[in-house]
Amino acid sequence: MLCAVSLLRRHGLRLRPSELAPAVSGDLELADHAGASTFARGMRVANLWQPTHSGTRRALLVPLWDPALIWIGPRHLTLIGIELCARDDRVAETTQVWRCVLRAAQGDGDRATAARHGHA
Repeated sequence: MLCAVSLLRRHGLRLRPSELAPAVSGDLELADHAGASTFARGMRVANLWQPTHSGTRRALLVPLWDPALIWIGPRHLTLIGIELCARDDRVAETTQVWRCVLRAAQGDGDRATAARHGHA
């Protein structure tokens, strides 16, 4: 799902509107993670990938572990989860919130416009 993601926290602290960085656009994916993790249980993970046609993917943000949907609107959704960060020889777990504004895939805008005008 193509979207623009704004991070609403930094090191677990809620950001003021003036502190928000520009949104990062990419392909949002929620998946099961079967590999080893510090949680010692099966996990879900949200990633934001750079869209490519070559099949290779590059993560645009630090993964959001154990994501939960806390808000959904007509064009956006909000996820809350855990962000992992290596500090010295330890792993810090902090709460992170992603505000995801949905973007139309190429060609979807034409279909939506046609549907609004009764041409679909």
